Amino acid sequence: GFLLFDILIMEAQIAKLLERLEAVTNRLESVENQLASGGGAKKAAAPVSGAKIVQDFNALVDEHLTKYFEQSEKIGNDEVKAQAKAVKQAIEAQKAFINVAAQSKKPDNHTLIALLKPTNDAVTQVIKIRDENRGNAQWNHLSAVSEGIPAFGWVTVSPTPGPFTNEYRGNSEFYSNKLIREYKGKDEDQMSWVQGFNGFLKALTAYIKQYHTTELKWNPKGGDAKDFVGNAAPAAAAAAPPKKKPVAVKKKAAPGGINSLMADLNKGALVTKGLNKVTKDQKN
Repeated sequence: GFLLFDILIMEAQIAKLLERLEAVTNRLESVENQLASGGGAKKAAAPVSGAKIVQDFNALVDEHLTKYFEQSEKIGNDEVKAQAKAVKQAIEAQKAFINVAAQSKKPDNHTLIALLKPTNDAVTQVIKIRDENRGNAQWNHLSAVSEGIPAFGWVTVSPTPGPFTNEYRGNSEFYSNKLIREYKGKDEDQMSWVQGFNGFLKALTAYIKQYHTTELKWNPKGGDAKDFVGNAAPAAAAAAPPKKKPVAVKKKAAPGGINSLMADLNKGALVTKGLNKVTKDQKN
């Protein structure tokens, strides 16, 4: 099955590399904090910064995705509605994860995997709903969301989480642009649906550039992220709509294996390089 964070599960193979990256990150964060505080920051300052990071993420969700959720119920068929519910679960999981980061030191890889599981489960469900409904009457709606939702993987990306998110926004817009051409000037509800999801992805990129320029910012003065495992977010429910006869889709095996993945990681490649992209055969 499709896993957003499948590369992280190869913990044993990449543990040493992650340790090296974490050591460098911790040193940079230490210098940054010393410069920002003049060498004498108070402990109370960290939660204030963290709260701002959480509040601004919540604000962009409220500003943009509220329209998407409302219009999904209004104009969506069963599959679009079910997909929107899975998106909402992914959002709640990402909110909780960012909140954990604001309160915690960067954890070890095993803890990170556990904390990301609710997001991974929800994102997988979003994509599954689209993949199981090829030929659906609202295929472009399902695809616009399915191609954009991997942007949630930005929390695992270094050093370019913003451009990573922007890439998946482009994938999503291939399909949402079809909806714009179809409904612009004809159906404001449809346009509001597109604007809600597109607007969120654009705002997410700006948010990442502001707060998490090179990677998700953890709190070097925070607690142990392990304390939040199991409580970060409710597990994503299987929000599957009434089943239709699935169409078998052959997927090519990822080339290269672990040696190739390690080489890409050493070059600073995106940890979610194995994610599905909009391919020529899908652009129809």
